[in-house]
Amino acid sequence: MEPRRVETVLGPVYSKPRKLIVLSIFEGHCLTVPIFSFNENGLKYKSNKGDFVKIEDSLIQDHPPPSENGYAPLTFSRAKEYRHFNNGFHVMSPSSYAHITFPVSFRYVHPCIIEGKITQDSLRDLIDLYNARAPVLSTARKRGNFAAKKPGNTKSALAHRGQSLGRDASLNWRAWAASK
Repeated sequence: MEPRRVETVLGPVYSKPRKLIVLSIFEGHCLTVPIFSFNENGLKYKSNKGDFVKIEDSLIQDHPPPSENGYAPLTFSRAKEYRHFNNGFHVMSPSSYAHITFPVSFRYVHPCIIEGKITQDSLRDLIDLYNARAPVLSTARKRGNFAAKKPGNTKSALAHRGQSLGRDASLNWRAWAASK
């Protein structure tokens, strides 16, 4: 029997532990960006390389492969209890990328552990990339739905979307947007 497979009345369900970066905290859930290594292949077989940003473990002294898409990598610092690991799940793979166009809502009822954090500079870079790649809703209606348009000014993109990304990650978006 496979350890990641559980039989249900609807058929098999597969699960896998996933690393996530928390962008914003809300009541009952948080908005996150998932991290993938694609079986240690990085972005080698991806056509949408611009949807990802490399993430590097600050404790790994080896020279990791360069980013495959030109974005500056994010820096991850492990929590004290995981710093002694040299390999395994708690060590960020050199081929890890955060999928910035694939936000995931994570409910607090699910078990999780906090392995570390990204630096404040990395958080700012991640939020910049996230907002630059996110659709912005226009006020013009099309068939009863809001039509998406290309994002322009980051400040207006945040205001139109009504989100405060990074608000509870020690970064107030108003202060951040005002600095732009």
